[in-house]
Amino acid sequence: MKTKSASILVLTLWVLSLLILFLIGVGQNVKAHLNFASHMKKRVKNYYIAKAGVELGIAAISQEEDSPTENLQASWANDQDLFKEISLDGGYLSLTYSLDNAEGQQQVLYGVEDECSKININKIPLENIRILLERAADLDQEEAIDLAAAIKDWRDADKSVSLGGAEDQYYQGLEQPYQTSNSEFELIQELLFVRGVTAEIFSKIKEVITVYGQGKVNINTTDAFTLYALGLDKGFAQAIIQFRQGGDQEDGTGDDNVFDSVNSIREAKALFTEESAQLNQLVSKGLLTVNSNTFRINSLGKTVKSETGPKRLISCVVEKEEGQQPKIVYWHEK
Repeated sequence: MKTKSASILVLTLWVLSLLILFLIGVGQNVKAHLNFASHMKKRVKNYYIAKAGVELGIAAISQEEDSPTENLQASWANDQDLFKEISLDGGYLSLTYSLDNAEGQQQVLYGVEDECSKININKIPLENIRILLERAADLDQEEAIDLAAAIKDWRDADKSVSLGGAEDQYYQGLEQPYQTSNSEFELIQELLFVRGVTAEIFSKIKEVITVYGQGKVNINTTDAFTLYALGLDKGFAQAIIQFRQGGDQEDGTGDDNVFDSVNSIREAKALFTEESAQLNQLVSKGLLTVNSNTFRINSLGKTVKSETGPKRLISCVVEKEEGQQPKIVYWHEK
């Protein structure tokens, strides 16, 4: 009788143990599903907060009063009250971008970035592509000449091979062959398909180039390094930005100087003959402006203020045409 009772007790303990293990497993599974559901809820919430930031940026661009210039004193360009960690439905949104000062130090601004502050790789002449590659990608002259020719061959409509360039015959001979676009770059990342453009070269030039806009760099919103990469001497480019930034040497503040025309750059400093020639060359090629029609919105949505918490970033490019609502031409989420 005692043996039978002991067996029943052991069996009962085994059953209880199995039930406990089962319940623990179920609990862990439920907890994992709850955590996943909570994570997905935050992701979705962050997305809609970031998307609201895009709408805020578009509204700021649309509501800006007509002006003969686009500059960093505009409300869309830098306004912490309007664009920095704005509370929204239990979360926060920020619109940010960075700009280098004359000394190359990074300044964070809260607002919409002028995409016309960059060099349009589809529009600049061959010689200026070479200069860009020498100065921004640290290539020697011979490498820069060949790579500039390859970039030109990729974006032009003909199939003629430029000296040092490449067309279909080269690309079709690769282990994984493909054809040249023979049209303008649709994304800057497309440069990575061009013969000679390595990931390292691309990483050095990607911050100063674009495929959007009309092909002119806005001197009111660009930085010294971009002007240097475009063709001005480094000291001349720095002097332009220092003059524009005013006494506090910061962009987007009340003491900024605004260039009302390209030729007003000459007010920044007394030009040497060589500097004047460089400026005249860029002006004659139509590579400089004081206006913009294309803007980049970098909208960050998050549920907590912590930098390490979950967040969602939407980066989009918006084109603005006179008398029309701004149009989104590029959209990327991460």
